[in-house]
Amino acid sequence: MAKRIIAVLILVLVTFSCTNNKKKSKDDGSGSSELINNSASQQELKSLTCGNGYTIRYRYINADSLYVEVLEGNKIEKHQMKPVPSGSGAKYQTDDGKFVFWSHHGDFTYYKNDEMICLYVAPVKIGSTSSGPLYTATYKSGKILEVEVDNLESASTNKLNITSDDFKEAISIKMETDPITAVLLADLDKNGYEELYLITSCVGSGGYGEVYAFISDMDVKIIQSSIPKILEDQTKRGAMFEGYMGHDTFYIKNSLLVREFPVYKEKDSNANPTGGIKKIFYTLEDNKFKILSNDK
Repeated sequence: MAKRIIAVLILVLVTFSCTNNKKKSKDDGSGSSELINNSASQQELKSLTCGNGYTIRYRYINADSLYVEVLEGNKIEKHQMKPVPSGSGAKYQTDDGKFVFWSHHGDFTYYKNDEMICLYVAPVKIGSTSSGPLYTATYKSGKILEVEVDNLESASTNKLNITSDDFKEAISIKMETDPITAVLLADLDKNGYEELYLITSCVGSGGYGEVYAFISDMDVKIIQSSIPKILEDQTKRGAMFEGYMGHDTFYIKNSLLVREFPVYKEKDSNANPTGGIKKIFYTLEDNKFKILSNDK
């Protein structure tokens, strides 16, 4: 489904325990009378690159509205779409029905006047078993890694079985995590071999989470890694994570893992941080994450 592919992700580190503008424009021929790009949400536009020169960028405004940009060279179309009934998957279209954005099992198709303009095939497929979700990641080399989730015993704990027979060394990893919120495949270290990222978030008001990285060692074996823990000294006044209380958003941009979180001042409530948003940038080098820089 489309919501599962969203380049927005939640992640916090194990140092902390769990607790539980609209911009309007006139009708520009996009098929809707009012175009809303909710920049106040501070969400990144998710980008899907097609093989024919088109790029689709999109953002969910709310449950009943999708903002879509279609780029071809220097041309750009902007559309506001609403959900419509479909036989399978999630289907969105403009008011006049001329433009359609359709997702199914992570794949996306964009139509203009019933002509398919763009087809994006997701590298991570989301299915299910009798015990929970099943994530199937296909690397560029064709290697497949499966993540089977068992969440029958507890909604707050996932038992994972990560397997593959495609690598030179068979993969069989069993572990327990908080509920998975996203699964990504990316090549952050630019070595030609992708990494699988599992993003989890614990049940609670803080939404503290973790990231688990499964790095392909030249398609021979899988190496596990994770983001460095946040130490208590790093949250003190003047330190890099000053005012940090969770509520992270993670996404990948320009081969960097970007972390955004609200900054809490001393008297702020959990629901009302007033210190703005801070960004931390991570690189992946020698199978380890390093903080590149930060920008408040």
